[in-house]
Amino acid sequence: MINIFIIVLTWNNYSDTKECIESLIRVKQPKFSILVVDNASTDNSLKKLQADYPDLLFLELTENVGISGGYNAGIEYAVGENADYIVVTNNDIVFLEGTIDKLTKFALSNKNVGIVVPRTLNYHNHEYLAGVGGKWRNFPPSVKMLGWNVTYKKQFNKTKKLEYAISSCYLITKELIHAIGYYDIGYFFYNDDWDYSIRARKAGFKIFYYPDAVVYHKVSISTQKSKQKEIWWQYFGMSTVRFYKKHRNQFELNVYIIWFIIRELIKLNINRIIPFLKGVRCAQKKNQIH
Repeated sequence: MINIFIIVLTWNNYSDTKECIESLIRVKQPKFSILVVDNASTDNSLKKLQADYPDLLFLELTENVGISGGYNAGIEYAVGENADYIVVTNNDIVFLEGTIDKLTKFALSNKNVGIVVPRTLNYHNHEYLAGVGGKWRNFPPSVKMLGWNVTYKKQFNKTKKLEYAISSCYLITKELIHAIGYYDIGYFFYNDDWDYSIRARKAGFKIFYYPDAVVYHKVSISTQKSKQKEIWWQYFGMSTVRFYKKHRNQFELNVYIIWFIIRELIKLNINRIIPFLKGVRCAQKKNQIH
């Protein structure tokens, strides 16, 4: 029997996590284990969830270690339980019946698959995609999102090989984990999935978008509900430096920073520029690439 683990990463927002869990419980086939990884929530949501679902597995982290650290904790647990397939998901995802079955069967029937991405639709409007993945563009040098806020009926209706996968929800095979390990914890937030995708492809694994498997995504709930929105742009600045230092070069990093500033100035988003640059300076000062 195939051993499947669903890693639900949560940080606050009890109602969103509850809806995510309820959608998984409604899935009848195949059998899988649900592991809720709590990233040091501060709103008492973990205790509420444990009371609601005493039969589920919970992993309580003592500090918020970001997306990469949170996913890693769950993956490490699942690997210890000899999981064949692991689905990592944010807590603002809602699963449809058949999604897990379709993801696992696709991975099982295709060689060298490392990551399988479901069709992710906007929770509030199911006609629109909430991102398919990404591809590299030469100018401005960066990863360009694919399928963001476009109707799925017009494009992205077929299985597609991807360069980059969005880690809000996707399946990872045990073979990929054994080959490249876990997420880089140097990314607290943002670019962790771009990094993991590059490492997967370099190791010879394929990344697929599989539209027959469907989930709904509320999109950036944690950042939208945060009282300190500027901190997320600081994290973005730090992660941007790390990504370009690891996988690109200083020239492209400089070009991207200039482009980001110009773009946000045109949009009058001054509140994004300052924390972004603060994150860039912080990352460069710490020289965090090892």
